[in-house]
Formats: sequence, C-alpha cells, structure tokens
Amino acid sequence: MTDVDNNRPVVLASLGIALLSAGCIAGAIYTATQGDYALTLAFDLLAMMLIFGALGQWITQHYLGILIDGRNVISLARLQIAGWSLVVFTAILSMTVINLVNRDPAAIDIRMPPELLALMGIGTTSLVGSALILAGKKNTSVPDDAAKAALATVAASTGTASDQLANQGVLVVNKQMGQARWRDLFTGEELADAAHIDIARVQMLFFSIVLLVVYAAEIALLVAGNKPQTHGFPPISQYMVGLIAISQGGYLVNKAIPATAKG
Repeated sequence: MTDVDNNRPVVLASLGIALLSAGCIAGAIYTATQGDYALTLAFDLLAMMLIFGALGQWITQHYLGILIDGRNVISLARLQIAGWSLVVFTAILSMTVINLVNRDPAAIDIRMPPELLALMGIGTTSLVGSALILAGKKNTSVPDDAAKAALATVAASTGTASDQLANQGVLVVNKQMGQARWRDLFTGEELADAAHIDIARVQMLFFSIVLLVVYAAEIALLVAGNKPQTHGFPPISQYMVGLIAISQGGYLVNKAIPATAKG
C-alpha cells in the first residue's frame, strides 16, 4: 500500500470537516441576513472548532492535534492560546459577517480593549516561556535505572503500559500521540511528579477557564443583542488581567523549578 493510500482516509476526513466548516459559515451568513445573530455566532463558533479539528486531523491525524505538543501530551499553554484564539476569531468573524450583511462600510473596523490584547500577549508569552523551560529539561541527564523506576511509577498511576512511556531528560513523554489525555492538564511533567497533581497548573487552568467562559458569554450577549452593527469587544477588568498574569507567572516559575534530581 502506498503512502497516498495510507493518507487517503486522513485527507478525506479533513476535507469533510472543511466542507462542514464552509457549511457553517454559510449558515452564519444566512442567519445574519435574517437578523438571528445568536445563531450567527453559534454557526461561526462551530465553524472555527471544525477548522481547528481539521488542522489537527490533517497534520497530526488527531482531531486534538492543535493542543498536543512534542511530548504527545495535551499542553496547558496550547489550550490557553487555542481557547482565546477560538473566542476572538469567532467574535471577529461574527461581527464582520453581521456588519457586511448590514452594508456597514467599516465592517472590519472592530476594536479590542487593551486588556484583551494583554491577555493574549500573556498567553503567547506563557507558550514561549514554557517551551524554553522544557527545552532545558530535555537536556538534563538522568540515570537509566532511575528513569525506568520513575516511568514504572507513572505507568502504574495512570494506567498506561510502561512500554508506551519514555523520557526526554527529566520529562515524561508518550510514545504515541493517541495517548494524550485531558489529565495531562493537571499533572506534573517530570519523572518525579508526573504521577501527581500540579497545583500551579490547576490554579492557572481554573482561572483561565472561568475568565474565558465569562468573557465568551459577554461577547455572546453583545453579538446577540440584535444591533445592526457591532464594532468592539466588551471590556475586561484590569484586575482579572492582573490575576491571570500572577497565576501565569507562578505557573512558569513553578515549571522552571526542577522536581527531578539530576544524574
């Protein structure tokens, strides 16, 4: 069987998802012409989710591929970036469609509060900082016996076969992308703590989800308000931005502190 034959199911699945996305965008345009802006937003949200899934399926052969990093685990930093991108892209698309349908000459003149830009900048900084920290940990040597013992402990704790786990320096990695699980968001990343809950990650995840969900709801109320034109995002409290910044900083500092003894 050729590589083309092997990749055909992936290509067909990705194409199917892309067509569904196009259908959702068409549905968004139609509902906007009918003045049902809540459905417009819903169609656009579904379209963006399908596009993210199509990218993952096409490139990594996993619909959650956009969230999975090089260690084959679901990345908290990637989840943050994807979450905010999903909300912002959906809002921009919906506002633009509504404005165009209403023949607004400034359809794409959509303003963002500086706090929203700051939040997205914090997320990007976290992604880059996290990658730099992990790169250093991959180069940390660990005795083979200690690594095998630690991997056995992690395997027993997570219910994963020990031969499906490996280590890159002090980091625990999955051998297959299909092993990525949502629990990756809550556990440590090193040999010494991968079987334990990382409280700094839990704190940042909960703060991020709460703020993201609340802000998405505010956008939904704004867009669904049946205004002929929408040119701006709702405001965000600077205190919420500060809370996320502190949580993000604590997460990165905690991540930088080694949990596994060097070899």
